[in-house]
Amino acid sequence: MYGSTETQRAVSYYQIPSRTKDPNYMDKPKDTIPAGKGMGNVQLLVVDRGDRTKLCKIGELGETYVRAAGLAEGYKGDQALNDQKFLMN
Repeated sequence: MYGSTETQRAVSYYQIPSRTKDPNYMDKPKDTIPAGKGMGNVQLLVVDRGDRTKLCKIGELGETYVRAAGLAEGYKGDQALNDQKFLMN
């Protein structure tokens, strides 16, 4: 499971097959394990670091953004922090 420090919760999962099903699976990923799929009512977006208004294409490096209800409660009433941390979509 994956959860950034900003969310304070797990937001996605990546299912790893059992050793019975694929005994050598963990030898394949090298240095990277995918963040996986968003849990219920969660979307993961990979955003271009140079232009936060653009989504990355498959295989491009970027920054992970999480879209879900309840993530922004600590930012309520702080417009400067909202402008820094969130994107309108």
